[in-house]
Formats: sequence, structure tokens, C-alpha cells
Amino acid sequence: MGSEQGLTNRWLVLALLVLVYALNGADRQILSVLAEPVRQDLDLTDKQLGLLSGAIFAVFYTAVGLPIAWLADRVNRVRVVVAACLFWSACTAFSGMALNFAQLALSRIGVAVGEAGCAPPSYSLLSDYFPPGRRATALGIFSLGFPLGIALGTAACGWITAHYGWRSAFLAMTLPGVVLGLLLLLVVRHPRRGRLDVAPAQGSGDGAPPLLAVCRDFFRRPVLRTTTIAGCFASFSTYGLMVWMPAFLIRDKGMTMLELASAYSFATGAAMMLGMLAGGYLTDRLVAVTRAAPALVPGIAYLVCVPLLLAAIWTDSWRISLLCAVLPFALMVMWLPPSLATLQDACPARSRAVTSAIFVSVTAIVGNSGGPFFIGWVSDLAAVEHPGSSLRIALTAFVPGFGLAGLAQLLVARAILREPPPLPA
Repeated sequence: MGSEQGLTNRWLVLALLVLVYALNGADRQILSVLAEPVRQDLDLTDKQLGLLSGAIFAVFYTAVGLPIAWLADRVNRVRVVVAACLFWSACTAFSGMALNFAQLALSRIGVAVGEAGCAPPSYSLLSDYFPPGRRATALGIFSLGFPLGIALGTAACGWITAHYGWRSAFLAMTLPGVVLGLLLLLVVRHPRRGRLDVAPAQGSGDGAPPLLAVCRDFFRRPVLRTTTIAGCFASFSTYGLMVWMPAFLIRDKGMTMLELASAYSFATGAAMMLGMLAGGYLTDRLVAVTRAAPALVPGIAYLVCVPLLLAAIWTDSWRISLLCAVLPFALMVMWLPPSLATLQDACPARSRAVTSAIFVSVTAIVGNSGGPFFIGWVSDLAAVEHPGSSLRIALTAFVPGFGLAGLAQLLVARAILREPPPLPA
């Protein structure tokens, strides 16, 4: 497979990128964890919270994602990730200084701009440290960083908020980003693009293809196009639940911030990490039986979520509610590792960051923005006649989206079976 003198050990690189991605998840989820104290202190509506966590974040995340990925396909990807990490960490600190909706929105826009430079360049970087036979495993482990960050971030921010207030929680998240960014810059070396690819034509050229050409080729491929559409449904459901579940448990079930920091952070974080691993493992085992396994596994998982989430929403105890929600938190993330491996294996080395950014951007703008806003919008409408249970009503109206996500994955399975498998990168 070849190695290059002076390159960092691949597992050390993976470990550092997992930590950076964990911080990415923590900083993105922190507003959801602190939704109730922030809402009360700044006098925000649920719709405004939904906009801050979803649409406002996703629009700017998407707007800068493709240009940053285009740059990452041409320059040192390590430096791109480092700059992104330092920038979003600084903007997280500014979030803790916000005095109104507009200031908080500007700070979250900054976080979105910074975080747009994390995942796509990291996917591309890891693809030059791990050969095709190990790429899915590496990307699956990297994906664990996001739920790990959500779990640790929820625990830390919940505890800090309970003792020192929500502003201190935002400020406390700045230092890890500075430390990790500098460590990444000092330790990780930039590998030659496509050095481990099987087909030299896929990555040995010096020039990266034009942005429009990569976009055109991406959407011409039926499986990738359908996978992206299904990813929008999956992101809509997954991110909406992640954003609003903490506020729901506090407001509707009476959970405290300390209970959120301990029970909720551990249960949901562990569930999502196991779900990531299970999604990749089951797909690898079942792909020998059917090529449609990368879509069938998450498709069935999403359909199973529907009755469990309805039980979690309508039970009275937060303990029972959390117990019912644990399995859905694992099932709803099983789609990601197979999708990422498909993207990286199917595209040239010189366009991997842009290809990843297209997928991430489309799913973010449709799913990440729509899910949180939908719940907040319905909650505000329901609050007119049912002020004490508006969020419960909104989440109930939201649950059918998991069924649609499951059906969309089944359509991807049909598309996979109708086409030959993509050539290895």
C-alpha cells in the first residue's frame, strides 16, 4: 500500500481527528443542551431556538462548505481543519457573551462557518491514511467522534450550567478547541493525495477537477443522488430529535440539568456510538448477502424507531421516556458510516473533499435546518391552546418523519440493485 517517510502514524491521526470531530459535535449541540436556560434568559420563542439550532446554522454551514472543500482539495488539508477548529471555538465563546437573539445568531453563524471546514477535509485526509479495505472502518471510527462529543459536551455543559450558569458553559468550550487545533498542526503531516488508491487514474493527477464538474458528476450518479435524498430525510429526523430532546425532557418531564448531564448524556451518547459501530458492522456482514445492505440496514432501523419514540413522548416519567428513546438514538445514526464509505470509494482522490461537502451540504440545508425548525414552529402553534404540552404535540407530529426516512432508504436499496456497484477509487 505504500507509506511515505515522515508521515504520522495513521491511528494517531485518526485519534486526533476523532477528538476534533468530538469537539465539533459538542459545540454544535451545546445550544440544544442549554436551550431552556438560554430561552428563559434571552426571552426566546421555540421557533427562534429552532432557527438558531437548525436553519440559521445549516444555511451558513452549507454556503461556505463547498468553497472550503474546494480549497481543501487544493491546499494542505491539515491546515484547513486547524483553522476551522480555532475559528468555531472562538465563536462558541462569543455565544456565551450574547445578550439577545441577533447576537446569538451571529455567534452561531460563526460556529457554522468554522465547522464547515471540519468533516469533508477530514474524510479526504483519512482516505489517504487508510487504504480502501480499511477506509470504512476508519470513517466509522471517525464518525464516533460526533456522538462522543455530544455525550461529553452534554455532561460538561449540564454540570457547568447547574453550578455556574449557561454563559460559563459556552466559554468553557473554547480552550479544548485551541489545544486540539495546535496539537493537530504540530503532529499531523499532510499525505500525498491518492497515494493508497488502487486505480492510479483516480487520484494521481496533480490538478483537481472544477467545482461545477464535480457537482455535475455527483448528481448524474443515481445511487449517490438517491443516497443524498435519503440522507436529507435521515438528517431531518435525526437532528430534529437531537436538538429538542433535552429541552423536552426538562420542560415536559421535569428532568434537571444535573440529571441531563449524567443520565441523558451517558445513555444517548453510548447509544449513538454503538449505533455507528453497529451500522458499519452489520452492513459489512450483510453486503455479502445483498449489495443493498448499506440501505436496508438503516431503512429497517428507522422504521423500528417510530413506535419506540411515540412511547418515549407520551410516558410520564423522564426515566421511562429516556429508556424508550435509547434504542432509537442508536438506530437513527446507523445510516452514516455506510454512506460515507460509499462516497469516498466512488470518487477521485482530488475531488473527495468536494464530493463529501456536496453530500453534507445538501443533507444539512434540507435536514438539519428543517427538523429543528419544524418542531419549534409546531410547538409555538400548539402553545396557543396547549401551552403545557406544546413540545409533546410537536414531537408527536414529527415522529412520522422517521417512517419516511426508512422508506427513503428502501428506495436507495432498489437503486443499488438496479445498478452495478461503483468502481473502487
